[in-house]
Amino acid sequence: MVLAIGDLPVWGAKQGHGSFLTMEFGDKIEPTRTLDDRLVERGEWHLWIYMCGWTIEGPAEPGANSESSREAIGATLERLEGTSLTDVEVEHCDAGTSFLFDEVCLHTHTIYPGDHELWMLYRPDGFVLSAYGSGHYSLGPGDSTEGHVLIPL
Repeated sequence: MVLAIGDLPVWGAKQGHGSFLTMEFGDKIEPTRTLDDRLVERGEWHLWIYMCGWTIEGPAEPGANSESSREAIGATLERLEGTSLTDVEVEHCDAGTSFLFDEVCLHTHTIYPGDHELWMLYRPDGFVLSAYGSGHYSLGPGDSTEGHVLIPL
């Protein structure tokens, strides 16, 4: 299911609060309003790297990680713009995930114990696929936590 976005180039990759990352795929949809009343552009597919540590590495330039400066993270995210998601590998024990974009790899790893989301992929059908640090995933409505059941990887 995740690889259904593989042909669509990344756009709008950015750092949010702290080390959170977001990136968009597909056509732009109607902007959404945030809790602080800002309008945010979103794609049909929206990947949110959330409560986890992460590294971005590629063959040419130095990468960045969740502890890097905002400047280093911004420069590294620029390298993702226009690339395509070519593969996704998920660890069964802790849901650590490697997202491969052409020659750049974004690897997430758990840093907090318990059931917390490492990343969420919002889909065009209104559902969200989430991976948890406990080694589980869920698929449910993107606008509610109702109906989300944790399933072992």
